[in-house]
Amino acid sequence: MRISVVNLQAVYALRKGFIRSVVREALPSCLRNRKRVGGVLDKLGEILIVLLGDEEIGRVHLQFFNDARPTDVITFPYGEVLLGVGEIVRNAKLNGCSPEEEVARCLVHALLHLQGYEDRTETGYEEMVREQELILAEVRKKLKIP
Repeated sequence: MRISVVNLQAVYALRKGFIRSVVREALPSCLRNRKRVGGVLDKLGEILIVLLGDEEIGRVHLQFFNDARPTDVITFPYGEVLLGVGEIVRNAKLNGCSPEEEVARCLVHALLHLQGYEDRTETGYEEMVREQELILAEVRKKLKIP
């Protein structure tokens, strides 16, 4: 699977190679999870990850979710993942972790969405977060993410 990264923000310097490595490491674990209704991860030839600032991610969030606030990650079922870097950096501070760890968390979250996981119900959210954190722990260990 091809992993493309496009940086359209200047909030925080993220290495494209790091982002690709996170996806490569998380992908097998995400694919091992039972595919859900609407899961497309195993059918994608490419995942496109776009790094955006607050204004840009806020516009997309408004357009598709009727909410103009910046968000950390938006996943589209055709394999496009938008990362709101400003929100990721803020969340990292709140969570007491590095921005790289928070990026990795968002990427695993996005891959699980592509596998068909949902987080709009309480049960779905709890299940998704549980799986996300297990996979994130594996990725952090393999990549030595601080």
